Amino acid sequence: MFVLGTFLATLPPAAGPPPPNPNGYDDFLAGGGLVAGNFDDVAEMQAPALSLLIASNAPALARFREGLARRTAVPVEAEITNLATMTTTLPALKRMANLLAAEGRLRELEQRPGEAARCYAEATRLGVGISDGVIIDRLVGIACEAIGETRLMRLVPSLNASQIRSLLPTLNAAETNEVTWDAVLRHEQRFARAQVGRYSNPIMLVAGWWMARASVRRASEKHDLAVARLRLLITELALRERRLEGKPPPASLEAMVPATLSRLPRDPFGNGPLVYRPQGTNWLLYSLGPDRVDNGGQPIQGRASRVALPAGTGGTAPPAQGDLFYDSAW
Repeated sequence: MFVLGTFLATLPPAAGPPPPNPNGYDDFLAGGGLVAGNFDDVAEMQAPALSLLIASNAPALARFREGLARRTAVPVEAEITNLATMTTTLPALKRMANLLAAEGRLRELEQRPGEAARCYAEATRLGVGISDGVIIDRLVGIACEAIGETRLMRLVPSLNASQIRSLLPTLNAAETNEVTWDAVLRHEQRFARAQVGRYSNPIMLVAGWWMARASVRRASEKHDLAVARLRLLITELALRERRLEGKPPPASLEAMVPATLSRLPRDPFGNGPLVYRPQGTNWLLYSLGPDRVDNGGQPIQGRASRVALPAGTGGTAPPAQGDLFYDSAW
């Protein structure tokens, strides 16, 4: 019981700040609840089928976009008191991300890359907006960010300066509202505290918490990867906008703040900003990545996240060596 008491003593007070009113999260969720249709084969759909799918989901998209103009916050206290709600809310929110990706694909087929990019940026904005809850909220948020960003990064070379300029406010707004990992952990601890009374054997609670530590570490790394990817994408777009306007690369990233970048993009895997080196009319831009070592711009081979090792072998493998770029594999 001493271990349990020590564990509980580290937990913060149960009450958290109330969500904003109106709350953009409610619009995201309501829109997700209206989504209808099958998205499993969207990648193979052609324009006529996609047009029907998007038209049938116009009310869902309209309701979602109402929330983009509002502050958003996950209703953490409601989740803590009614855990079962997450079994319906989180799938609905991910369906909305898939709908935005489907609309983006339609706009690509219609040769409207700027509008496609907006859809993908909105999926990223959705992912950030639903992330400031417990760990599972953040992981679903990261999944939604990936749905948008993996498609957006393929479009980057085809965007003109005007299209990039119209895209940056949405992405900058997402980056400015990123949740910190410490905030996610505080919510998770409040959730754990609420569960104490539901365990007949408190020792089992502590044992479960102890065994979950490796999963929390992996989730923390996924969080940092998502943060780095978004900052790299925004910075890459800002640099490309300058080049498309006939301007040379800036001497430093600080020179683009606040005109193009809302703030200096820091590297979550390092102690300073993202690594940036002008190279003539081009540049080198990267994050140190999970190994936290500057590999001189040598990209990570494959996915950057740690993988789980078999039971009894130490939890997770060391991170892959290499640096993280805006178009590194998710």
